[in-house]
Amino acid sequence: MKSPRSNGSTTFIELDKSVPTNDVISGLTSVTYGGTLSLSNLAGTLVPGDTFKIFNAGSYSGAFASITPATPDAGLLWDTSQLAVSGTLGVMNSVATNRTNIIAVVSGGVLDLSWPADHTGWSLQSQTNGINVGLGTNWVTIAGSSSTNHVVVPINPANGSVFFRLIYP
Repeated sequence: MKSPRSNGSTTFIELDKSVPTNDVISGLTSVTYGGTLSLSNLAGTLVPGDTFKIFNAGSYSGAFASITPATPDAGLLWDTSQLAVSGTLGVMNSVATNRTNIIAVVSGGVLDLSWPADHTGWSLQSQTNGINVGLGTNWVTIAGSSSTNHVVVPINPANGSVFFRLIYP
């Protein structure tokens, strides 16, 4: 494997599932993602559940504008949900398209909403209406919800009625 490299707008990382090993960018206090992450799988077949620690830093922020290749293989997606947490990239099945339920838990002043991990890629939408209005057409997508399966929203007692739904794509 070559050393990981960047040309300023693209970060190049080599993966080798057969060894298994991969390039790791380490020794950084913080990482701010941006630009393109270009991945090369040198050998081995990627499968759901594979993970690759590709950044090792004290803190992580931002997001890549794109990843190439866009998918690891047919029927698979890159799981970027842990990049901003631990610098780890994963492989997962592509998005399930069957309907599912949202699990809602109230804790303190927040509403904790989650749905199955295989539905990451769906967008969580909400709409807030007066107490006597009911459902309308004013759905708003919650930012970042399509890249996760877990969202925590503050409860605002001033809101009359709040509704949530998942939509795909």
